[in-house]
Amino acid sequence: MKDSVFYLAVKDNGPGIPAAIQGQIFEPFVTHGKKAGTGLGMAIVRNIVTAHGGTIIFETAPDQGTSFLISLPRKTS
Repeated sequence: MKDSVFYLAVKDNGPGIPAAIQGQIFEPFVTHGKKAGTGLGMAIVRNIVTAHGGTIIFETAPDQGTSFLISLPRKTS
């Protein structure tokens, strides 16, 4: 049933995720180009999403931005 899944899409118009870190973007302490970044943001997001039975994927292109798609099962109780 299509209504049993909630989808959330987030898109930016930034520089995109560098190819060098795309394979590790959801790993802790992976960061690029931020002086004060800890590299924990996407790892925390992935942990929250998977803890609720969901998935997160992304598409990125240089100078065109990045979009993330989160899918979460809806509670029916």
